Amino acid sequence: GRAGLGRIDGEGAVAQFADPFGLAVYTDARYNVTWVFVTEFTNHRIRMYDAGNDTVSTIIGDHANFGNEDGEGTNANFQSPDQLMVISDNGDLSPQLYVADTKNKLVRL
Repeated sequence: GRAGLGRIDGEGAVAQFADPFGLAVYTDARYNVTWVFVTEFTNHRIRMYDAGNDTVSTIIGDHANFGNEDGEGTNANFQSPDQLMVISDNGDLSPQLYVADTKNKLVRL
């Protein structure tokens, strides 16, 4: 990403983060995949860096709406996500993320 406070998805040099905090790496040699998951504390979301195509995308949460709603993708809400952990996917390229949703005092899956 490039220096500066932001929330831009896109190719590596274009992407911007705001208070990146937690980090978890998922690698699967069978599919030649390396994904880096990052929590954004002040943007209340989870981002993913795909090393294969050098892109950053928002996968969970929405910077404009924080809360504790469960849901798919940007329909889910966090309030200051902190640490995260990725668990193996058992071969189907669907790793599970556990996220410490700090201000909601929750661990989310």
